Amino acid sequence: MAGLPSSHNNDWKTLLLCESNFNGIKKAEYSYAMIIPGNSGTDKVCVAVPPDTVYDYHGRDYLLMPYSTQNVYPDPLNPKATVSRWQQFLKAMNMTPYNADEEFDRTLLVRMIDLYNFTHNFDYKMFEYAIKILGTPAGSKVMKDSIFLFFSQSFVYLLRDFTKDMPDQITAPLRLLRNTQNNDLEDYEIETVVICRLQAIYIMGAALLSLFPKRSSSTLHSLLPYGDYPPINLGDFLRVKSTDSATSISMKLQKLLCFFNYFNASFNKDYAPKEEYKLSFSRQRIKEFPKWMDSLKPMCKVSFTDEKIEDAKGDFLRVDFANRQVGGGILTHGLVQEEILFCCYPEMLIGSLLNEAMCYNEAAFFRGVRRFNNYKGYSETFEYTGNCCTGEEAMDEENYIKSRFVAMDAYPFTNRDDQYKIQCIERELRKAFAGFRPIDDFIGDVCTGFWGCGVFGGDPQLKYLIQWLVCSEVQRNMTFSTYKAGKEAENLKKIHKKIEKKKVTVGQLYRFLMMGQVDLKQGVLKQVVKYFK
Repeated sequence: MAGLPSSHNNDWKTLLLCESNFNGIKKAEYSYAMIIPGNSGTDKVCVAVPPDTVYDYHGRDYLLMPYSTQNVYPDPLNPKATVSRWQQFLKAMNMTPYNADEEFDRTLLVRMIDLYNFTHNFDYKMFEYAIKILGTPAGSKVMKDSIFLFFSQSFVYLLRDFTKDMPDQITAPLRLLRNTQNNDLEDYEIETVVICRLQAIYIMGAALLSLFPKRSSSTLHSLLPYGDYPPINLGDFLRVKSTDSATSISMKLQKLLCFFNYFNASFNKDYAPKEEYKLSFSRQRIKEFPKWMDSLKPMCKVSFTDEKIEDAKGDFLRVDFANRQVGGGILTHGLVQEEILFCCYPEMLIGSLLNEAMCYNEAAFFRGVRRFNNYKGYSETFEYTGNCCTGEEAMDEENYIKSRFVAMDAYPFTNRDDQYKIQCIERELRKAFAGFRPIDDFIGDVCTGFWGCGVFGGDPQLKYLIQWLVCSEVQRNMTFSTYKAGKEAENLKKIHKKIEKKKVTVGQLYRFLMMGQVDLKQGVLKQVVKYFK
């Protein structure tokens, strides 16, 4: 790996964080992570208390922490023995003196890989691609600034000083948010895990350094069935395979820049929030659904916006068009709506860490995640365009940044005609209900859009009606993004106007969708006009 080009040292000298600005991290005065089940009606909340010591319990309902004595892998030199991943990490860091004034070379990464992660064959090749950009005309100034700052300061601090304190800052394992099939606590409909900003940085750092157990590993303890959880370690993501195309590598690089900026901004006092904020990750599972046909509730108010969901102005519950495994392809090759949200709000990755794949009656929620990154483009044209942290983000009375997201997965239709079947419409209604039913006192508008369309094959007009119906049933208004929708936006407005004019109720719209009196395959707009004449 080439060192940081000396010709750039002066160019970037004024961009480096000086000692007084670097490390905007305050030690937590207490821990949010000691989890105790508590009752609040039908809800189960993971209550935060300051423990006096580090707890290392584990099992199927708890996240195996990087420092756990159970976080081991087979010793390649002795098949009958195991090696502690955490101790190997500490050993590697202690054996590798390095500071920001020295030329960056491969020694640090080689030590890290060889000493604590060599069984997974991580090569961190994407780091090399990023560093090489500094010595070429390729890449924007914003891109080079982020790369240089990360490797010259943020990465060094993360390795040398920060990560090793994780046991002191997260003193007990976080509870996993498991799905309906595997959760033994069936009496609870909502589970929530709360952490603070500092703990989020430790978790993100551990993911970058691949310190969590490899989730697909068959060598894990039998009580740790991570097979239906998304990946969390970045080790595989940072590899470059012989089958990776130039476009694929470029897309991964843009994602990586978003993670770089997350650490750059998190360790910078200039971007520190006014107060240390909290983040929460929740999961709602529904046991009983409304009797849609009997509902006399009026259809809710709908506003249309041509802005993207993440850019729409307002205090919304914003919809993540999710994969069954929360985060989708954020650590593989995906880069569409869900992955882009995770690039803008990197702390959402912690939701991937905690959430098992969702069932039809479940949705995952994020509260208080902070937006770090701006971008342009979509999929293959996605490009990181810079930091957007200000330290002035609005916070609520409970010390959460004012941001809320719900991840809900539409059903992927390989045969598009299947979506018009009664059981398929019912499935999407139930999924949307799990996502839109309030999990606390917040009842702001749902900001959504073409959920389940695109690669999932959904009919935009049908999905619009399904989401409108559910918002109306839970009595929340809906803001609908028609960003770059063109003619489809006009069709939706015609459908909306027709139904609104007829003062249709939830029950009436449900009967329209479910009673088989119309052939939705012939066009939803056409059938709405015909049915509600």
